[in-house]
Amino acid sequence: MDFFYNLKKLLFIIDKKFIDLIPYIILFLISAIVDVVGLGLIAPIINLIVNPESELTKNIIEFSSEIVGEHDYNFYLILFSIMLLALYTLKNIISLGSQALIMNFAYKQFAFLQSRMMSIYQNMDYLDYVKRKNVEYIRNINDLCKNCIDSVNFSITIIADVIILIFITLYLISFNFKVLLYLLLVILIIYFPLQIILKPKSVRYGKNIVEAVVSIYKNISESVTGFKEIKVINKEDFFLSRIKKAANEIYINKIKNHIAINAPRHMLEIGMIFFVVSFIIFFSIQNTASKDVIAIISVFGVAGIRMLPITANISRNMINLSHHNEPIKIIYNDFRNFKKDNRNNLQDKSVNYNFKSIKLKNIYFKYPSTKSPVFENLSFEVSSNECIGIIGKSGSGKTTLIDLLLGLLKPQKGSIFINNNIIKDINLHLSKITAYLPQQALILESSIIDNIVLENDKKNIDYSKLEESIENADLKSLINNLPEKYKSKLSDKGLRFSGGQNQRLALARIFYHAKDIVIMDEATSSLDKDTENVIVENINKFKGKKTIIVITHKESTLKYVDKIFEINDKKLKILDKKDNNFYS
Repeated sequence: MDFFYNLKKLLFIIDKKFIDLIPYIILFLISAIVDVVGLGLIAPIINLIVNPESELTKNIIEFSSEIVGEHDYNFYLILFSIMLLALYTLKNIISLGSQALIMNFAYKQFAFLQSRMMSIYQNMDYLDYVKRKNVEYIRNINDLCKNCIDSVNFSITIIADVIILIFITLYLISFNFKVLLYLLLVILIIYFPLQIILKPKSVRYGKNIVEAVVSIYKNISESVTGFKEIKVINKEDFFLSRIKKAANEIYINKIKNHIAINAPRHMLEIGMIFFVVSFIIFFSIQNTASKDVIAIISVFGVAGIRMLPITANISRNMINLSHHNEPIKIIYNDFRNFKKDNRNNLQDKSVNYNFKSIKLKNIYFKYPSTKSPVFENLSFEVSSNECIGIIGKSGSGKTTLIDLLLGLLKPQKGSIFINNNIIKDINLHLSKITAYLPQQALILESSIIDNIVLENDKKNIDYSKLEESIENADLKSLINNLPEKYKSKLSDKGLRFSGGQNQRLALARIFYHAKDIVIMDEATSSLDKDTENVIVENINKFKGKKTIIVITHKESTLKYVDKIFEINDKKLKILDKKDNNFYS
């Protein structure tokens, strides 16, 4: 039942239904029929060789002569041998084709699954998104999606192997039911105990690997981010030892899982040899005719050659599925919990404003994990083309206010108005009018133009607007001095901008996308005085043309703002800018 439950999950993950597997199942049935017909030729050929005078041989020749019109014994021996060769050649061609189709079906879904997973995460509720570490998203999209696709491959292969195994078993029932029962008994005595013992172990090994991969990603990310600090205090070994520990955890669990996966094949080989040896001993004691024993051993031997790897393959793939139980569970739950994709809504062109004002009224907001609210009855209004500053102590709620204004968070109580009209879909409406400039802006390892326009289709780029945005951000002279102008690529190994130049590049992006409200979140806090002045002068340049909200702890950044608000006691209060102690 676990197999079908996981298969249902996997089909849901890759957005397929069981009916999509029908063409492959038909191909598996054809392969199984060819397999059984070839197996059915073994007994006649053996009888023709070892017992040409037997009643069975005579019946075979007599029956075949009515169709072919030939009575020669050697003719039928050659005919059946050629037929056997042709059938097994056809069977292997079909088998090879089936494997190629399975791989194509499974891995064709990989890119689709990764992009779907990315879309799901991009459109998560912000509160859900920030509950996880960034490395978890990287792991899920890169590693766990691959695990799920591998599991699709395992599942389809299991279905194919089971179909072939059923057909071979049905033929052996008709050939010699008692001997088949004995063979099945030997196989099942080995197979089921191994599954019971190894399956939970493989699940545990898989879970350990998933956790260790997160640890490696996390420690690599932290060590790269803090490179200077770590190097200065000579603490490289702190991260190296953590990465080494996680890598060893992966190595040990992979080795254990490899043993668990391959153990059934070796045990089944021993079981098959035991079956043949015990079968010969039994019939020797019974004084059964050697010619009959040879025919039975030949048929069951050839059947065993097929059944052994198939059974081992089923066992191995079932354990592999158990090993990937944790990745399947994680990806499936993410699709179930976050499947609602509002990307199309966010691109809804019908939402269009002649922006005049935004107002927050009686806002109450509390994070689920905290007892006390961040804001209570907070009210706040900004008119079009106003330039305001917001200050507050650390932990007062500046970041939360930004996220509310950006539409990333939704208040539990209170209302948000645009142009005095209350809005219900906060994320949809606010995303159309707001732009965001953080302390560390997004800079891509790509061309300057890509960083500004974020557009893959070059036909959609407005080059006049691009030039205007570059000029407005005071980047024109810098970019014009580059060999490839705005086509120049930024990278760690090539062209690199300073922190201030990066901020101006992010400003150019904001100007290009022409949002009504620009929210600057500590955008000058890490800049030197001269670069800060450039950004401040940019604020002044666009004062009266854009609605600008500056959140900062630096008084100098508030030089040109019209009003200053302070977050205090879970509310916003306006300060007198003329008061020299307004920031103290």
